[in-house]
Amino acid sequence: METISYWKKMAGNDYDKIKRFTRTQDLLEYVNKEFNTRTAISWNNGKKTFNDLYNDVAKARKVLLNAGVKKGMNVAMIFKNEYNFVKTFFAITTLGAVAVIVPPVLPTQALFGSVKKFDVGAIVYGEEAEPNIVGLKDMIASIPYISYKDLNNLKDSASADNSVKETDPAAIMFTGGTTGTPKGAVLSHRALLRGAYNGCFSAGAIFFNTYMALVPFFHVFGLVRNLLSSISTGSEIYLVREMMSFINEIGKAKPNILVLVPALANLIYSMVMKNGKEAVGGKLEWIICGGAHVTPDTIKRLLSVGIKCCPGYGLTETANLVSGSVDFERKPESVGKIYPEQDVKIVNGEIWVKGDNLFDGYYKDPIETNHAMSEDGYMKTGDLGRFDEEGFLYIVGRNKNIIVLDNGENVSPEIIEDALDNIPLVNSSLIYEDKNAEGRGIIAAKIYPNYNVLKKLGYDDAEKAIRGVVEKVNSNMPQHMRISKITVLKEDFKRSGSMKIIRKANI
Repeated sequence: METISYWKKMAGNDYDKIKRFTRTQDLLEYVNKEFNTRTAISWNNGKKTFNDLYNDVAKARKVLLNAGVKKGMNVAMIFKNEYNFVKTFFAITTLGAVAVIVPPVLPTQALFGSVKKFDVGAIVYGEEAEPNIVGLKDMIASIPYISYKDLNNLKDSASADNSVKETDPAAIMFTGGTTGTPKGAVLSHRALLRGAYNGCFSAGAIFFNTYMALVPFFHVFGLVRNLLSSISTGSEIYLVREMMSFINEIGKAKPNILVLVPALANLIYSMVMKNGKEAVGGKLEWIICGGAHVTPDTIKRLLSVGIKCCPGYGLTETANLVSGSVDFERKPESVGKIYPEQDVKIVNGEIWVKGDNLFDGYYKDPIETNHAMSEDGYMKTGDLGRFDEEGFLYIVGRNKNIIVLDNGENVSPEIIEDALDNIPLVNSSLIYEDKNAEGRGIIAAKIYPNYNVLKKLGYDDAEKAIRGVVEKVNSNMPQHMRISKITVLKEDFKRSGSMKIIRKANI
């Protein structure tokens, strides 16, 4: 589906200024030349220009080479959203090695499994990972361990490996959806940087924005749309090591644009509602929202406080960015138009994607890779969708979440969850299949209320209020989609690092 004219019109005079790169070293060379003295990275007590970043990556490459890192080696990197992550990622990839981006929360045993699963030849780690690394060294002593202390003692430099090809793997990112077995999606230089290029197309100013890094970089949304797109556009990105510390630091960062999952977007709304825009630095205009479904209600609430929220769609396997919306007011239920030079089609209700942002497969997992790919090279996303007459994409559910009732009716839980989540009394919900007393399948709901709203509106009985909400939703649903069982939660759902509800863990 061709949408170049749409994005070209949106970008206006900036369209020809947006550069597309196919190797990370080419990106670094360009931004060092074009944006040399501008601030690239900042944090609570420091900042680095694009030239500083360029030089620090060269020094980090020397540290890695001295430790034995070679082209083609899989190198695990374990950091929070900090400057060491940024320079390590670029150092690994510009040497032609592969960055295995590991969530820093993994305990020792899980780290051990990941090192073995992904044939890790070296590990670079931050301060928070140090306790688990101590135990890992006892289990695997044969590989080099490079600590944050080594990275803070940079002296000599090393050049990038210019033999790196755009099709060479650059990163392995953990994925598995909400219920699947964890896998490693292999993303080439070309795929990652196509994703970063797509991320440059957004409403408002394209260049020289100020971001804040709240979505973890080990999540493809944080790595591609936040870090790489920011660097590609000469923008500044303010790093936040601890997710919730942004409340205290956002006043210093003063972002005009944020890349967020819906749960954090709703938190931003609450902060602005309570204390005005100054609570978020005073300059926030745009939120790029993804990683989970963005409800029309979230978009409308943010617009009511002067913040424009652009929803989008993508997967780890597509280097994150497949579609994005700048028509969020006119079509708040859509995830927008397809980014340039991708081929997206709907096959039996499922979204299939082809393009050079596509992953190269799951690491050493040909069965899962073949299951995900069609014979003609499309990725079968597992997401159910449709296009409208103007070419805007809508997500209507997940293949693997479909509930098939005893009477043969198919129920997409996301449709019911969206209806519930659009009601202010509900914080979040989860629809699943349960059994009634006769053993027949029924639609059940776990609902975490918005207790702040309940209190503000004078509701004393949360369960009674939620039952009223369910009655209202049921009245607008066909009989087979009506909720028969309700569980009202006292605490929020168990969530992934990207704030998605983990279905299997919550049912």
